[in-house]
Amino acid sequence: MSSSKYLIVFDSNILYEQYDKKADFSRFYFNSTLTNIIDKIEELDVYEHIKVAIPIVVWKEMKQQKISAYHKKLKEVKDKIERFIFPSFMVNSENDDFNYETYLEEEIVKYRIELDKKLVEIVDFDLPTSNRFSSIIDRAFKKRPPFEGKDTKSDKGFKDALLWESILEFKSQDKDICILYYTNDKIFNDDLKREYAELFDNSEIKIFRKDEENILMKEIENIAKNIDEYTYIPEMFDEDQDMKDWLQSADFKGQFLKYSDDFKALNKYISFSSIEILDIDNISEKEKINEPNPEMQVNLSAEVTFDVKGATQIKDTYEMLVSVNVMDEVAFSIENVDIEDGSEENE
Repeated sequence: MSSSKYLIVFDSNILYEQYDKKADFSRFYFNSTLTNIIDKIEELDVYEHIKVAIPIVVWKEMKQQKISAYHKKLKEVKDKIERFIFPSFMVNSENDDFNYETYLEEEIVKYRIELDKKLVEIVDFDLPTSNRFSSIIDRAFKKRPPFEGKDTKSDKGFKDALLWESILEFKSQDKDICILYYTNDKIFNDDLKREYAELFDNSEIKIFRKDEENILMKEIENIAKNIDEYTYIPEMFDEDQDMKDWLQSADFKGQFLKYSDDFKALNKYISFSSIEILDIDNISEKEKINEPNPEMQVNLSAEVTFDVKGATQIKDTYEMLVSVNVMDEVAFSIENVDIEDGSEENE
């Protein structure tokens, strides 16, 4: 008999926000992935069966990431402002009395209140109790996953070990629940799946990667159907799904090569290598008069990899506006690409 209780556990590498190009430091929030999953659960009316867990270590890590990004960006802005002097104009770029960490903690409380208004229950996934301490120590000394390192000679993975032990402890307290773990950390692999199965009578923990949001969505749909196939209402047709699938396809990447010279980072030492879509912000139809084929405009962010002559690769994140001609329901052609300028980061 299949379970009717499910828990989706989020890792920080799924919920993190990028702060390089744009950021709202006035509030705290996770990225759109969390909202997408919660909306799907509520849409299928299975919120009494599926809960969402955000581990305490994830809250702490995301808070610290935002604080670090805030101070870094504030310094960058201040350094730029100090290069210019304008008559009768002054910008106060820093308040010495302002404590951003205290401010952010208040914003986190507000964000938690907003999450509590959802129909889906958001579980505070606690740190493992002292009962798991010996297991964590054993992992560290024996370099068992999720501790990792070259030839297992590193203690890297303490945060991951806390997360994994929290999952094991939660499952041990509720053996009827089915856990789905959403993480982009490859250390959560088949070894840990086998450990989980050995501990819990061959139960399966399903692990989803960052680029598998659609697969997780399908899994939620299957759960809804299995809970009650007679009241299950499938997802309404997403008219943009073909476009979204195409943007992740080899055809799009092939067509994009024609526009790769538009990157200002390129010179005789740097060449375009590849592009990966990170997030699709919006898809809208552009008004065209007396044109047989509609044109769509897609706002997206993408990670671009460049090859450096005689060296390694560099990566950068770009915001783009891609204009796409719709030839038919499943055939698309890039009409134009507007690329915002970016700054490279060494890999």
